[in-house]
Amino acid sequence: PDSTELHNALHDGYRLWIDDGADGPYTGIRLTDNLQTEYTKTGVQAGAVYRFKLQYISETGESSESSVLSVIAASTADAPNVYLVSTTDTTITYGATLSSGSAGGATVT
Repeated sequence: PDSTELHNALHDGYRLWIDDGADGPYTGIRLTDNLQTEYTKTGVQAGAVYRFKLQYISETGESSESSVLSVIAASTADAPNVYLVSTTDTTITYGATLSSGSAGGATVT
């Protein structure tokens, strides 16, 4: 944020709130780099839902918390569907499609 958005108060960092992936309590992390716009959560468990909230911190105090961002940690993809395309005396050609399950990506809500 710039000083106009903070009503001329000096920006002093962020507080990132992260839950434990098991719908548990949030833990606050103080980010003091005013230019930091990304954070990487490590040590996540595949398929677990993690929730994030953010607050601005200025010289006059902390903002309200943002809305919650929920993210499902990526998991192993479901097995593909394999099918026979054609055969000859010297070749076998097969095809594969993703099943109707998960491709292993992470859903963001």
